[in-house]
Amino acid sequence: MKKKQVQPPVATPNPALPFTEIQIGGKTYRMVFTYEALEAAELQLLERGIDVRLLACMVSRSLASTRTLFACSLVAFHPELDPRETRRWVTVQNLPEVLLAIDKAWNQSMPEAKAEEGEQGADPPQENGRS
Repeated sequence: MKKKQVQPPVATPNPALPFTEIQIGGKTYRMVFTYEALEAAELQLLERGIDVRLLACMVSRSLASTRTLFACSLVAFHPELDPRETRRWVTVQNLPEVLLAIDKAWNQSMPEAKAEEGEQGADPPQENGRS
């Protein structure tokens, strides 16, 4: 006998989260990246058989990783949507708009690092010696 999986209740997103809106198929969706949303989305995608490393996807994007990031960005405000389906919403026709929206949502969601007094920038030194 197969055990029925119980779905957890859908959490109401914090309305104060900074979000970016995007229109797909005539509907408006809110995109946001938070550490909690990234973790939850990564776990949810892994449970559904989609192997993902979301932070690595931000640095080096392919069509597949762009689709994954897009699906992840919808999880906080649209938990009822299936990431396997929302991944397919990214097409060649809307790819530039989706890429810009992902960057905007990411930049709004992540706090800016501030340089300490006397430092040139907030980024850590690179292994190759460049900063």
